[in-house]
Amino acid sequence: MCRQELGDTADLRYSFESYVFDSDRRELRRDATLIAVEPQVFDLLEYLIRNRARVVSRDDLIQSIWGGRIVSESALSTRINAARTARAQATLGLCLDLLGQHREGAQMMEQAIALHPRDLHVRFYLPLIARAFLVDRDYCSAEAWARRAIENNPMIPRTRLILAATLGHLGRTQEAQAELDAAEHLAPGFAGRWLSRAEYRSDAENEHVAEGLRKAGFRVNT
Repeated sequence: MCRQELGDTADLRYSFESYVFDSDRRELRRDATLIAVEPQVFDLLEYLIRNRARVVSRDDLIQSIWGGRIVSESALSTRINAARTARAQATLGLCLDLLGQHREGAQMMEQAIALHPRDLHVRFYLPLIARAFLVDRDYCSAEAWARRAIENNPMIPRTRLILAATLGHLGRTQEAQAELDAAEHLAPGFAGRWLSRAEYRSDAENEHVAEGLRKAGFRVNT
């Protein structure tokens, strides 16, 4: 889940999946790994996270990041492009998804993969794109990304469950059951544990995933 912790107005600590964005320490980490971010790019990321609920204009960025100084289009574009490098963009896309902006988050993660398709860090997001589309009720896109994730790594049970839930909602129960069985074979009992994590803040979103698995044949005591 994505959690926000505020000390005073200067400190922002954002936790999502295995990531922590910490404005006090000026760090972006995945588990114990520090992700390198240039200082001004970090400021830009922080401003965008703090103001994620509204559209941020060019003038907003210049006033907040550059203190109102005259900034060339090239300088602004350079910083924005740096903030949208594959890893940073994928991280922000994941956070948007967990905050309820599923389609926007999925699209940012898609763009990150397009930028660096061979980056192992970025490929971690393949099943998360599928999950975002599943919760957004775009089942065709969810299926396509889940199958791409399975092709990339067939040994991750969560990906199989995302596909099972998607197929369940599509009414393709035999295929859904097969994916549910594949997940159980990879990690017995994982489906129940995964659902109990409640990855989204919204109960309705978590229930939508659970409903898809029930349509696939999942029962609590299996």
